Amino acid sequence: MIILFLADGSSKIGMGHVYRSINLANELKNDYEIIFITREKISFKFFKKYFKCFFIDRKDITKEKKILEKIKPDLVIIDKLKERNITINNINRICSNILSIDYTKNNTQKIKHGITMLYPYSAFSSQNTTLKYTIIDKKFRKNKISNLRKTVKKIIILQGGSDTYCFTPNIVKSFNSVPFDVQLTVITGPSFNCWKQLNDSINNSTKKIRALHNVKNMSGILKNYDLAITAGGMTLLELACVGIPSLIICGERFEIETAKLLEKYGFGKNLGFGKNVSTKKLNSEISAIINDFNTRKSMKLCGQKLIDGNGVFRAKKLVQSLII
Repeated sequence: MIILFLADGSSKIGMGHVYRSINLANELKNDYEIIFITREKISFKFFKKYFKCFFIDRKDITKEKKILEKIKPDLVIIDKLKERNITINNINRICSNILSIDYTKNNTQKIKHGITMLYPYSAFSSQNTTLKYTIIDKKFRKNKISNLRKTVKKIIILQGGSDTYCFTPNIVKSFNSVPFDVQLTVITGPSFNCWKQLNDSINNSTKKIRALHNVKNMSGILKNYDLAITAGGMTLLELACVGIPSLIICGERFEIETAKLLEKYGFGKNLGFGKNVSTKKLNSEISAIINDFNTRKSMKLCGQKLIDGNGVFRAKKLVQSLII
């Protein structure tokens, strides 16, 4: 049995789809042959390390069609926000068994199955639930924090795998006016490109700062922190699972849907899209949450309840039920 994944990652669209697809594929690889197709060179480098992967230029529709016909998958998993109609049609001629993940485009007539975790209102889903299928590395489940320190000493800053609009340097700068003795750790992803701005903000900072790039053991790192400043993608769900209270600065406008959802359920404080968050506003919110242990404790408990870390196993069972 062959499962074909269609997923992309880049500095513009982020890397959440890449990591998520790899996590699910790792759970399935012992029972099925796994193959990837991607149109982004960055994601191709990631996928080919672990699985057979084809890179297809987005303009080369003929090559795409030939590869689909050659693979003849038993199930196609589309982990993307959207896909073009011609690709959906070409897939459907070969395999009508399609599962989408966080798929927000309207052309779902030929997609039978769908799950969503980030976009419960705008994405297609054939299931009557959201967050239940949150696909994160199972290591996060093993690294949940049991106790939250009353005094915030260590803060982690993350803006996903790309930080398209370069919000991280401004977040670092904002701490110059925060009247607390805190240590900062900045984590940048594989598609981060704002190095000059970030280095300048770190060199001019009044705080002690450690910078890490493209870390391999995120689950083991997160559990050491008291507070996170994060974007609204998959990292936010990982923080919820571990139980790290978070201020959310959305790296893309479409992340606001996710940030609002988790805030509604009691995890995180949604500050909106990063371009609209002033330094003054961020300073105020950081100081407020540092001073509010009860809110942070409540966030921890709500986050761990919302994202239990078992979503990848539920997704695996769903996939198994779709392949006869």
